[in-house]
Amino acid sequence: MQASISNEGTAEVLFEAIVGQTPIGTNQEWDFDPSNPDLANNPFWAVLGTDNGKGIQYLLTDYKRGMRGKGIKSLKVKFDSYDWYILATIG
Repeated sequence: MQASISNEGTAEVLFEAIVGQTPIGTNQEWDFDPSNPDLANNPFWAVLGTDNGKGIQYLLTDYKRGMRGKGIKSLKVKFDSYDWYILATIG
């Protein structure tokens, strides 16, 4: 699990990606995957493009050989009333 997100820019993007999907309450989770390549309508791409999402991309790029070319299958965004978290499924 990634540490809680304190970057305001990332938190703003997460909030914008979630609004319209469901009201934000306590202890909620949302799943996003790259199956829809439409950059304007798939929150996966916005979340992946945040400062916190880029770290996951860099890890996979820098350790491509060790990761055997695996990529990001999905992103789970969690909110626990106070903090945001991004978790990636890699495969």
